[in-house]
Amino acid sequence: MSDKLNFKDIFDLLSTGDKQPVAAIYMTYGFDAQLFESHVLPAFLGVSTGADDFDLQSNTQNGMYFRNQIAMKLREVPITVFSDGDQYSGGRSFLYDHIVVRGRTFHPKCYLLLFSDCLRVVVTSANLTIGGMCYNAEILWQEDVYFDQPSTIAGDLLEILLEIEKVSDHETPEAAKVIQQFLSKVPAVDGFPKLISTCGKISPFDEIVNAVKDNKLLPKEVTIVSPFYEKDREAEFDRSMALSFANHFPKDTKINLYFPAVLQNGKWLVNAPQHLFSELSAQHPNTRFFAMPAQWELESGDMVARSLHGKLISVRFDGKSYLTIGGSVNFTERAMRSNRDKLLNVEIGVMEMSKQSFPIPESTQVNLSDLEVIELGTPIPKPVCFVVSAELAGTVLTIQMDPSKSKCPYKILYQDKTLTTIENVQEQVIFQNFKLKRSQDIEIKVDEMSFFVPITIMNKSEYISDDLEWDFTIGFSDVIDFLSGRYRSMSELRKTIKVSKKAGNGNYTGLYFRQNLQRYFKAMDALTQSLEQSFYTEFAFKNYLTSPAGLQKLTEMILEDYRSGSAEKPESFLFISELLQVLLHLHFVEDVWVSADFKKNEIRKIIDQLLPVLKVLYSQAKGLLRQEFTIICDAYEIEVK
Repeated sequence: MSDKLNFKDIFDLLSTGDKQPVAAIYMTYGFDAQLFESHVLPAFLGVSTGADDFDLQSNTQNGMYFRNQIAMKLREVPITVFSDGDQYSGGRSFLYDHIVVRGRTFHPKCYLLLFSDCLRVVVTSANLTIGGMCYNAEILWQEDVYFDQPSTIAGDLLEILLEIEKVSDHETPEAAKVIQQFLSKVPAVDGFPKLISTCGKISPFDEIVNAVKDNKLLPKEVTIVSPFYEKDREAEFDRSMALSFANHFPKDTKINLYFPAVLQNGKWLVNAPQHLFSELSAQHPNTRFFAMPAQWELESGDMVARSLHGKLISVRFDGKSYLTIGGSVNFTERAMRSNRDKLLNVEIGVMEMSKQSFPIPESTQVNLSDLEVIELGTPIPKPVCFVVSAELAGTVLTIQMDPSKSKCPYKILYQDKTLTTIENVQEQVIFQNFKLKRSQDIEIKVDEMSFFVPITIMNKSEYISDDLEWDFTIGFSDVIDFLSGRYRSMSELRKTIKVSKKAGNGNYTGLYFRQNLQRYFKAMDALTQSLEQSFYTEFAFKNYLTSPAGLQKLTEMILEDYRSGSAEKPESFLFISELLQVLLHLHFVEDVWVSADFKKNEIRKIIDQLLPVLKVLYSQAKGLLRQEFTIICDAYEIEVK
């Protein structure tokens, strides 16, 4: 169901609730990594902090527990954040994909949350910042898209995602692959609502003008809400663009302009070009101006600070029908006129038809003589980013530079410590034996100014971050106990093993084999059920296999015990044959998300590690033991000869 463009709490829409999270993409201009990781990320992943004063960045036992839970979830659910490179100030500490876009203003605020039954699309004016999420006056729109139901926005969204990939100049992240796969299955139809974007062939300006022309009814009133000037580096009303837009409507059309203002000494202080207002009034006599105060009155009567950040264009037609456009698009030349061929700003908005008007918050109609223009201060200079990429493969960090943009000397910092100082232009800087800690960003300092670059983790599914590492050695029986369901969570296993290690309990395969063999068979049964169940992404299936207590870990331990001689050969043969009996005879459920062929190929990689060893054990067995091995292999249909 589509929520009409409105003012409301965005956190309600960004939470999972009782749904199963599958993947998510967040597109934003400003990005506050700490806000995202402490509130938005756990809400989507379904990890509850259980306390209002919870600090995910702390090293307390409570903080580390929830970091571990979020890190485990991120192994199953791919997350990608796209943000503007010039606005990022670091702070990322989890292994999700963060892609910064440079070379143009990346200004959309669009959040795509894929659940097991639908894709939630949220188009808004709110950045992933404290201001956008908590304090500003923002506008948002939401619709849930189902893969078996026609959608008017699925085709638009798929096209936008493909174009944003080109703009970001980055390999397609896993979350984008999953969401694009979902959208490709949705029947696309024409109509409203529809998404508009500067990534398309037609600019938002022309999209709106064409929609007005296509409507058979006469436009009677145009309402424009825009912050004019804001922290987002957007400029004021553009003179030619604004007048050109107004000239597409009949002269008697009412034009309402809403803007933020502060009342001081009888004057409304604004960041707006007063000369443009005068020219609009001269050419369109029915133009009216409304000041939106920074203080809004709540239902309780209390006043609260609400800086206007919402962007809205609404056209009322004869017969009281409304064309409403909201999203990230400010009423500026850069935002309204950009398109795929002239892409200055990347923007996303939504356009819909309705029989109801948008509820404009309380405002004050003002005369031009009541306005006093505030002169803008000089913007703080920022260094030009000359880092193309920072990739970590194992323990090797490779930083690729653009020599044509480099400004020397500069320092490369990690976790507030200088790694090196570069005196001359270089194309590449390599750090051996690099240890990734909590911070996921590097900092480049030039002339006392800095910019941050996210570190891309290569082979991320195989990487074990600090939040996944154990402060004890996990053993064979621990893995079996976890797989067999003895523990409800990895954290419960962790606490139990820490206590047992302090007590000096051993953890050897031979001891386990004699005392707890029944748990191994129970674990194999649980493993069968888990592998055969439906998985929502290929990413989740692969990470299920490679989790700290998963199938790949179990396989490595069985083989290591065999090769080191810690386990006797008959014991190794039993463990491997029982495991192969599971892997060779899986019956996958019909799955609309992950194909059986993909699952079989991933399982085959593990089978190929185990089967050669089983064949060696079989060939070395003699007499009665050989006969017993033959009976087992024949019964399990394992070819060893």
